[in-house]
Amino acid sequence: MVAADSWTPEVPWACPQPARAEESKWSKSGGKGLTQPRRPEVVRGANDQQESQHQDGDSCIGNAHSITWIVVFLLIAGLVIHFRVYSMTPKAPERNPCLGIETKEKCFNLYGETKNWTASQQFCHSKGSELAHINTKEEMELLKSHVGIAMHWIGLSREEGGPWKWTDGTTFNDLFEVSGNGLFAFINSDGVQSSMGHLDLLWICSKSKIQ
Repeated sequence: MVAADSWTPEVPWACPQPARAEESKWSKSGGKGLTQPRRPEVVRGANDQQESQHQDGDSCIGNAHSITWIVVFLLIAGLVIHFRVYSMTPKAPERNPCLGIETKEKCFNLYGETKNWTASQQFCHSKGSELAHINTKEEMELLKSHVGIAMHWIGLSREEGGPWKWTDGTTFNDLFEVSGNGLFAFINSDGVQSSMGHLDLLWICSKSKIQ
């Protein structure tokens, strides 16, 4: 039967440990009732065996260091990939809070700067909205009462000789008259008129509240 204190469990990946010298029962008992243990005979090639054990230990330490560096490398690679993916992920456009004119279905924001028509549309798009779409006569009258005589770009434009279209590509339904011979529409208290798009005017962004 194997003594309980003489068994050592095998641990995976553990380096081999040098053999422990067994405590002499002779020294514990003071030599009473026990036969003095014989000295182990010197085994031929013991030096070679000891050197082999040292080599095994060095090899195990080297393997442990290699595993450690592999783990560190994988962690660094994972962090690099994470940050690269995060930096390449497209950001959602900044949403435009309704700080201007609000209706049941739509929000209109007026701005105090001036830009040409194209730059105004690009600005609205960066805020998650469009140059103002006017879909009802109530919206038309509401905007006219707020803008006064100042001219504000809205989201109507056309090709030479073509129909008026909103910035989303839908054709204008002639809800109101657009006066003038220009290709880009603006609004003030007199109604909707047209001009060349290179003029720097105020503008209105609109966004539907129904998603």
